[in-house]
Amino acid sequence: RLVINNIKTSCICASAFLKIGKQKSPIFKTAGAKSNWQAVIEAGGVGELEIAIDLQDGSVKPGKLIRNVVVSSNDPLYSEFTLEVEAIVKD
Repeated sequence: RLVINNIKTSCICASAFLKIGKQKSPIFKTAGAKSNWQAVIEAGGVGELEIAIDLQDGSVKPGKLIRNVVVSSNDPLYSEFTLEVEAIVKD
């Protein structure tokens, strides 16, 4: 079983949440999860991470956009991994 204990974004313009079955986590931003939060994905289970970028945020400019989401868990090989989101923002 995989225990996810933190999700945080690299920019205030980005947010993420985790969906496991019908359960949705809180929405995470740059501060990450509260210290007592965790989500469990049982062996053979699936979790979906949804990431959104607020294009109205002042930090978002036209051109190439790269934002990261860091996920921390109890995985012995990859206790922390980073997902990179890349987009081209047009006027």
